[in-house]
Amino acid sequence: ECEKTMKILELELLSREKVKDLEEAKNVAANAAEAARKALEESKIKEKEAQDALKASLATQREDENKALKEHADAAMAGADARKERKAADKAALKDTQKEIAEIEKGRLQREKERQQKWREACGLGKVKGMKALCAPDAASPGKRASLPTAEGTPSKAAKLIPDID
Repeated sequence: ECEKTMKILELELLSREKVKDLEEAKNVAANAAEAARKALEESKIKEKEAQDALKASLATQREDENKALKEHADAAMAGADARKERKAADKAALKDTQKEIAEIEKGRLQREKERQQKWREACGLGKVKGMKALCAPDAASPGKRASLPTAEGTPSKAAKLIPDID
């Protein structure tokens, strides 16, 4: 019976060692599970921080892009305004130049008329200004010179003789 008890005690000792080993393995597994859970939580926190940082980075990049686009649009608008002002100034300058040219041409035409009138007066072809009282032309033809009468009559009534060439 002693052997039997010894055998039982040995078996119980082995059984307690196995239980102890199993409990240690259970504790190790629980600690590993806890560490894994903490690592998972930490990785989730890091992932969330990374997503937040990415969102913030995208938001600042979008703001910078919008700012750059706005500056570009403002510069284009200023350029368009400058082009409009320059075009209006060019148009006004062209109009002034055309007006000046018209005035110069008008003066040139007036001088040309005066020159021709003086030439006609000098040749005795045109009307003499200011000398109407001194030169009393016929009442019948105020603008023409009187022809001198001849023995055959007036020169316009005289028969024209055409010599025979044969």
